[in-house]
Amino acid sequence: MSVRAWLALLLGFVVPACGVSETTHNAALRDVERLKASLAAQQQAVAGQAAQRSDSLAAQAQELEQCRQAAEQARVRQEELLAERTRLAAQLAQSEASFASVRERLEGLEVTQDRFHRNLQLELFRLLEEDRLQLERVAGRSVIRLPATAFVPKKVGLSAAGEGLLMELARVLAPLPEALVLVVGQAPGLSLASGPWPRSWRLACSRAGRVARRLGTNGVPAAHLATSCRAPLASDPTPAKAGRSSPGEPRVELHLTSQPVP
Repeated sequence: MSVRAWLALLLGFVVPACGVSETTHNAALRDVERLKASLAAQQQAVAGQAAQRSDSLAAQAQELEQCRQAAEQARVRQEELLAERTRLAAQLAQSEASFASVRERLEGLEVTQDRFHRNLQLELFRLLEEDRLQLERVAGRSVIRLPATAFVPKKVGLSAAGEGLLMELARVLAPLPEALVLVVGQAPGLSLASGPWPRSWRLACSRAGRVARRLGTNGVPAAHLATSCRAPLASDPTPAKAGRSSPGEPRVELHLTSQPVP
C-alpha cells in the first residue's frame, strides 16, 4: 500500500475522532493535490525558462565569441594593411628617387647630345655650306644624310665624290670617343629595273654596309659602328638634293648618338 493510501486511512480514523467530517477532509486533500500540481507546474515553467535562458546565454556567448574572432581578424588585417601601406610608401619613395635619377640622367644626356650636335655642326660647317650633305636633329639623334651622288647609280659602289666625302666624315668622327654611328640604309619602295639587286632594300642594306666599312677603314673605331636596313619608304616628292636620293634610289643616313665617356 502506498504512503498516500496509508495517510488517507490514518486520516479516516484520526480526523473523525477530532471532530472533522470526511467531506472537509476530502476537500482538504483536493486542495493539497491542487497545490502540489500548481507547484509542479510552476517548477516545470521555471525549469523551461531556465533552459531557455541557458540556451539564450549560450547563443549570446557563441555570438560574442564570433564577434571576438571577427575583431581579431580585423586587427590582424589592419596590421597587414598598415604593413602593406608602409611597404608601398617605401616602394613609391624608391620609384620617385629612381624616376628623378633617370630624369636627371636623361636631361644630362639631352644636354650632352645637344652639345655633341653643335660640335658636329661646327666640324661639318664647310661640308654643310657646300651642300655636300645634310645634318638634322631627329628624335634626339644627329642624322647625316648622304647625297645620291655619293654612290654609283643603281650600284653598291661609292662614287669618287662619295669616297672623298666619307674620308672627310671619318676625319671628323674618328677623334670623337663618344660618337656612336649607326649607318642606316632606307629603301624607297621601288624595284630597280636593272643591276644585280632585284629589290631596292637589298641595295640599301649593301650600301649601308659599304659605308660602315669605309668609315672603319678611314679610322672610325669598329666598336662605334653598326648598320641597319629599314623597310621601304614612301616616295620622296622633294627634288633630289644633298642628303636626298634620286627617285628609285635607296637613301643612306648616319645616325649619331653620344655615349658617356668614362
